[in-house]
Amino acid sequence: MGIFIYSNLKEVNFGSSFSNFSLNVYPNLSIGENISLAINADKGKEILVVVYDVIGKEAYSKVVITEQKGTNVFALDPSGKLASGIYLITATSDDNILSKKLIVR
Repeated sequence: MGIFIYSNLKEVNFGSSFSNFSLNVYPNLSIGENISLAINADKGKEILVVVYDVIGKEAYSKVVITEQKGTNVFALDPSGKLASGIYLITATSDDNILSKKLIVR
């Protein structure tokens, strides 16, 4: 027979760091051109944006810096047009990672 021990429960509070950082991609269903990212973050944040194809290969990456607190809009301008398919766009800042799916027809 095994021995088990119960431990005390601990509360984990992620605070407001997750609520201040968000990512939206539009248009989503896209033709692969003129894709915009709306990133909600504090002013002066460096955010690494990476676009991965369906097999995980990096298709594009860019570091953007937010100019204002709140929503900042950036053009995602990959060299050439993204081929038809499904992509995963990730935005990383500090300890936060967000991702959105993009469909290109």
